[in-house]
Amino acid sequence: MTQRVKVRKGGQITIPANIRKSLKVRRGMIALIRTEGRKIIIEFEEPKLPVISIGRRLTSEDVRKALEEGIEDRVAQVLG
Repeated sequence: MTQRVKVRKGGQITIPANIRKSLKVRRGMIALIRTEGRKIIIEFEEPKLPVISIGRRLTSEDVRKALEEGIEDRVAQVLG
């Protein structure tokens, strides 16, 4: 499947919706980009960390609490 797209400011392009749908590309996925000669190859993978939606913007307090809880959980796992 080949489609033409315009390169925008900063080298940005938009992957057409029908291509995103056929490849099951979703928001939050990681794009691995490499070159082969003059071609750009893009592969997609799931993020290593889970992506969550809480229905609002995170505050610095939300992030601080999540980090503290995560560190406490990890210490408990290590110390058993």
